Amino acid sequence: MQDMVGKRFGKLEIVEYEKRKPNALSRCTCKCDCGKTIEIGLAALRKRTSCGCDYLDPRADITGKRFSKLTVESRIIEPNVEPFAMKWKCRCDCGKEITATTLALQAGLIVSCGCTAADEVTLDLANVNRGNIERTNTLLLQGALDGVMYENNKSGVRGVYFSTTFQNYWANIVFQGKRYHLGSYKTIEKAKRAREKAEDILYAGFMEHYEEDLKPQIAAENERANIESFDNFLENLEPDEERTPILTPGKFGEGQCQVCGKPIPKGRQKYCSNACCSRALQEFNYHKRKRSEERFCPVCGKPVPSNRTKYCSDSCRGLALKRRTVKTGNGHQKQIVCPDCGKTAWVGYSSIRCKECQAVVRKRQNEESHLRRKEGATRKIGSEASCERCGKPYIVKGAVQKYCENCAGIMLQEKARKRYVPKEAATLICQICGKEFTSTANKKPKYCSDECREEGLRRYYKEVWKRQKAEKEKEKK
Repeated sequence: MQDMVGKRFGKLEIVEYEKRKPNALSRCTCKCDCGKTIEIGLAALRKRTSCGCDYLDPRADITGKRFSKLTVESRIIEPNVEPFAMKWKCRCDCGKEITATTLALQAGLIVSCGCTAADEVTLDLANVNRGNIERTNTLLLQGALDGVMYENNKSGVRGVYFSTTFQNYWANIVFQGKRYHLGSYKTIEKAKRAREKAEDILYAGFMEHYEEDLKPQIAAENERANIESFDNFLENLEPDEERTPILTPGKFGEGQCQVCGKPIPKGRQKYCSNACCSRALQEFNYHKRKRSEERFCPVCGKPVPSNRTKYCSDSCRGLALKRRTVKTGNGHQKQIVCPDCGKTAWVGYSSIRCKECQAVVRKRQNEESHLRRKEGATRKIGSEASCERCGKPYIVKGAVQKYCENCAGIMLQEKARKRYVPKEAATLICQICGKEFTSTANKKPKYCSDECREEGLRRYYKEVWKRQKAEKEKEKK
């Protein structure tokens, strides 16, 4: 009990703690930083950050309240305005006056008159380039402004749902990880207008700030990072004997293109055209892949060339696609009789036992593996072993690896040939000419040649036509 006293959850600090069973029903008496004391359950406390003082009621009078560098002085009276869209006259710490809405102040979209816009903002390029900026995602905001709808939406309006308890429409909006309630309305048209007004205040306002202030800064940061990485690459470029390099550092002097040697026109830095720039980037990406750790094809075990990502060739990629397991489900299962317990069970296509017996077998295999590891009979990853085919030493990269890199692909092909067992030739009689012929096909053919097959199809369709004609005559009678 004493361990919980003194713990903080946002602005709340636990003063008294009453333990109950289960633990989620325990009661806590908490004191907020604003001075108010509340009593709340432990489960609810983990989701709260204050007594409610940090939540702004859109209908409340906020005159005299402070939001970052802004102090609210008075309200601007306008007829037929939603509570969250009410405008207030605010004074910044620098002395300038501005106008802001209730929702923009509550969401923290407006924190000053603009005097803090010149402050440097540290940008995490890994997140910024994915659209995550200032605890929000610009791609999602733009989708909301373009009218993109979620699949689970039932009302037909984004951010609006029908409350079965109160029998009216509720409008909400989420911005920077917080949900704001815009009000309840009797008709969906009014709720839709409220949602659109809130989107104009929050989403459109933030996107304008992003396009004007943040986007140029992000582009400059990306360009600087690309130039630095490319300059480092040029300084440490090593000669490659496998291929002729596209560019060689120091080959051409200042004022000449680093790829072709032509004079650089005005407005460009290192290359004479976009084509030379793209060729230099190709060289950069080639050496970047080559410098990374050596990769091996998961199908044949050969090293992956630097111009490929995962597989060493198109044939290995095709084999990998064929080996992908089919998703298990009621439509992709088979019914078997378990060889161990004799029960009938539905299992996946690759299973040969029921789930209970498979768990027992897996447990036994784990125990045997643990014993082998204890006795030192297993091989460690990274140790050296000899190939079973050619006898050459190789580094162990897998538990079941038996062959070196050169022999792995050959043995895979040999095993594939052994798996293919042609069926015995069967002696059949052609249904047209009556001749005997042999076939190894799975489905026994009816005809010995293409001519007999065409004659068989002609007779079949002739019989079908006669049958249809007889049926039509019967219907007429």
